[in-house]
Amino acid sequence: MIYCPVRRSVLHHYNLETDSLKPLTDENGNISVRSARFSPDGSKLVYLECKAGGPHCVTQKLMLINWLEKEECSVLIDIFESASSDYDGFHGIYSQNLTVNCWNSCSTHVIFSTSCKSAKHIFSVELQTGSITRLTDTPGCWLVRDIQGDHILASVSCIDMSPALVVASLKDLAKGMSLSWKYLDPVTRIPGIKWQFKSHVPRIPNPVYSSLTYESIVLQPSNRTSKGFILFPHGGPHSVFPAAYQIYFVSLVRLGFTVALVNYRGSTGFGEASILSLVGNIGDADVKDVHQCAEEILEEFQLDKDRVVLLGGSHGGFLAAHLLGQYPDFYKAAVIRNGVTNLVTMIALTDIPDWVLQEAKIAGYMPGKVPTAEVNSYLHSVSPVAHIDKIKAPTMLMIGKEDRRVPPSQSFEFYKALLCKGVKTRMFVYPDNSHPISSVEAESDSFINLYKWFITHMQ
Repeated sequence: MIYCPVRRSVLHHYNLETDSLKPLTDENGNISVRSARFSPDGSKLVYLECKAGGPHCVTQKLMLINWLEKEECSVLIDIFESASSDYDGFHGIYSQNLTVNCWNSCSTHVIFSTSCKSAKHIFSVELQTGSITRLTDTPGCWLVRDIQGDHILASVSCIDMSPALVVASLKDLAKGMSLSWKYLDPVTRIPGIKWQFKSHVPRIPNPVYSSLTYESIVLQPSNRTSKGFILFPHGGPHSVFPAAYQIYFVSLVRLGFTVALVNYRGSTGFGEASILSLVGNIGDADVKDVHQCAEEILEEFQLDKDRVVLLGGSHGGFLAAHLLGQYPDFYKAAVIRNGVTNLVTMIALTDIPDWVLQEAKIAGYMPGKVPTAEVNSYLHSVSPVAHIDKIKAPTMLMIGKEDRRVPPSQSFEFYKALLCKGVKTRMFVYPDNSHPISSVEAESDSFINLYKWFITHMQ
């Protein structure tokens, strides 16, 4: 299921000659497996594995089977509990899939892309020693696209550079040398933008995972005074904003805004401990992280405190709605795209009801089980709707009518509640769009309307 690679599954081997089926992983185990990839010489098989259930995006293990020897599966890359402060470090595998061709020609290395805090890099692992090597240098978003023979095709972009295809020879890898990347496309830099990573130390540490930090990516116009500050937490909640080129961010900065992309605790790329720290703390720790980020950036970059607005979708919309209610005098407006607003009413309609109770850390859930009154009371308490009476800022809601992940009723319910409270609000419903609201017509219309909404309410 898209965005949710934690459903229980088993890897099987079907023998065509004997018409027999044999499980390669534990049929009774609580694991999820995917992306089985044979080596070019057919001697080895690798695949990704994680624990089934729990958070919907977690750190993956890279597993290995020596196919010819018919050995039991072994761990090639294990889960990384924490992330070092070094951007050159490897912090675990967070990719949901390996590329179809992920081996070098001599079947000695597996190559993959993964999040590295707020960047994405390409790594290789040598099977004999388990040695992990980073193959890319500049911070940004590097993605493996294909491997043919001893040549790797990848793409690279960063905040102010549109994607370019690059190629390198993997023969250098076998020799223990660094890869020399050759650009196949011209490098296109977007003028008028400056950006940087910013690290944040939580004011209230998690009692179990007390050493965690988180990051934001701050984008600013380089040739003009900022019109205002847009705070943009990602969805998920277990995903990440990489330092990749995205036209939404670039356009907002070119229009004069400062934008902060917030990778709060719980984001992928920061170690398994960061992901687990948010489970049972949604609506609290993540909200505090995002608000702290806003305060620190306002102070460091000397931005206008009366021109701060919120933008978020899905769980990012959940956070934007929470921030409106928990800090009603701080934020001047918000745009929420398919946002989660009421966990109680979401359970019966979403296609991932287990997400609600897993993120809220409510044990004993089974599909079809009706939550108790105590569970519903708790879910309400951690939902944005619990703070509806305190919201003051003008709020725009955008809905993909066909969304099954966060049902449109979440926004309808919030919209009517805001109207009843006298809060200025507008709602746009986009037919034939689902969770991402990504058709050309919907994306262009939503961008124009959010720009007008922010400009109007920053006056």
